[in-house]
Amino acid sequence: MAITTLVPATTKTDGKTPFSITKSRETPHRSEVYNNCLREVCAYNLLKNPIKIGGPNCTVEIDESLVSKRKYNVGRMKPQQWIFGGICRETRECFLYSVPDRSANSLIQCINHSILPGSTIVSDWWRSYNGIEALPNHYNHLTVNR
Repeated sequence: MAITTLVPATTKTDGKTPFSITKSRETPHRSEVYNNCLREVCAYNLLKNPIKIGGPNCTVEIDESLVSKRKYNVGRMKPQQWIFGGICRETRECFLYSVPDRSANSLIQCINHSILPGSTIVSDWWRSYNGIEALPNHYNHLTVNR
């Protein structure tokens, strides 16, 4: 299977079968292995070359959320995971991180890593965001009511 038939598989499906299987003679298992490999390459590239969003005259909205699930609302709680993300209002570019907690240290590190200097950042009143304006990247920080 050529790599060019794998790339559309990450975005096009008919609801049942990945695009790469319908357009090639590969087995579903082999196609899944190739698709997983491609995802790993993309993830590695994003980690090594992160995309920064925002910039002067841009507004980036940020927030954190706790993700957890109980199957059918029954039984023990599954492990919980904090997710932190942001989206630029003007360009619709976004970022998303899995973070160990929502402490200032974790969130500020993601902000510095993902948001360009000079951006206006909009967040809620969570105390971990209190030091955003003091960062050396000259962010303007606005908050919204709960």
